[in-house]
Amino acid sequence: MTCDDTEEDVLRGGVKINFKFLHPIRVYNELQIGDANDRFATDFKFSTKTVLVMSVTSRETVADLLDRICDKFNILESPKLFLYERELSVRQQDIFLRRLADDEIPLLLNFVWSLNQVATRYHLGTVTK
Repeated sequence: MTCDDTEEDVLRGGVKINFKFLHPIRVYNELQIGDANDRFATDFKFSTKTVLVMSVTSRETVADLLDRICDKFNILESPKLFLYERELSVRQQDIFLRRLADDEIPLLLNFVWSLNQVATRYHLGTVTK
């Protein structure tokens, strides 16, 4: 598949991302009282059942998606975030995890998975030390 700079060659679709944070995430909030705005950082614990469906194009990379997620939820720990895929084995007994590279294109991966009839999901996590 080739992509020029024309809109006709851009594929559009959606990806479903499951949030799988083990620890709270640092986010910033804004509190407005009257004319005064006050910004502060806090730790927020996402539920392990949190799911985000994002519209994407065939030009958006994993790094682009992570930036959009950080902007949407005001996440301060963007360097620690990563996206990984979870794949079930043919026997549905084994689970394989693979961290996605920043330059991979999630929408194209979805197309490949659907052609191969592979049960795979995207999960968002953080780097632990």
